[in-house]
Amino acid sequence: MTFSKNSYFYRVKKIFLFIFTLCISLGVSSQDHHIEIIGEIIDAEKKEAVPYVHIVNEQLKLGTVSNTAGRFWIKMLREDTLMFSAI
Repeated sequence: MTFSKNSYFYRVKKIFLFIFTLCISLGVSSQDHHIEIIGEIIDAEKKEAVPYVHIVNEQLKLGTVSNTAGRFWIKMLREDTLMFSAI
């Protein structure tokens, strides 16, 4: 599916493409094999932080929300999936 460059979905797609490229660090805990993801969500076009993005671990149905600076922290297993959503 393709979207025009001015559409909402195109902008959201670009925002989320940058989420993982802007992650600050990944850490692995040797005791429980969890990964700690610390990152910052940035709007691809405006180059500004995106606050209040919901980040949910799909397997555990637990999550977090990015702060006003777009930063977040979440712990997960390697095989877990994260879902990001914003309005």
